[in-house]
Amino acid sequence: MFGIDRLDREKPVNVLFYNMGAMDTEVSLVKYSAITEMPANKTYEHVEVLAEAWDKDLGGADLDTIILNIIAERFNQLKERQGKPDVRDNPKVIKRL
Repeated sequence: MFGIDRLDREKPVNVLFYNMGAMDTEVSLVKYSAITEMPANKTYEHVEVLAEAWDKDLGGADLDTIILNIIAERFNQLKERQGKPDVRDNPKVIKRL
């Protein structure tokens, strides 16, 4: 895990973690710092979650669809393709893209 036994303890460090799955995206903003307790002068790692968010409608599959549509649209706009059907109507082409 990030932050455990960190050597740079002089100042807090903010880290953004994200997980983009096929169907959703999760994000966490975490602050790592060190706390020194007296009189033992012992230092402990401190982890504080500053924010969490997720979007159930944004995932890798959504990005794949957007990129596919951009490529297909540019391909359809080639002058060699004028008057021909949309490439998105061909399952073999979609599978290759």
